[in-house]
Amino acid sequence: MDCIAPAEELEKICVQKEQKSVYELASGEKIEYELGFARIALMGQETVSRVIFGPKGIEPILGVLVLESLGSIVDPTDKQI
Repeated sequence: MDCIAPAEELEKICVQKEQKSVYELASGEKIEYELGFARIALMGQETVSRVIFGPKGIEPILGVLVLESLGSIVDPTDKQI
């Protein structure tokens, strides 16, 4: 899963829109979002990741790939990091 944040917040920190991609929601609906790349720092580690320009008011989410690339182990069964 990619990261997502409100488009207006990503624009404030100068994340550039690079491309578009279609994502399937849990409901089965398919939506096209713009995405870019952002440097993400967490717990003393840094990585660059794709980030979706989400709708206004959406809660920012760090994707599984980002967490794993920063050294975290993600257990989707127990919903633990």
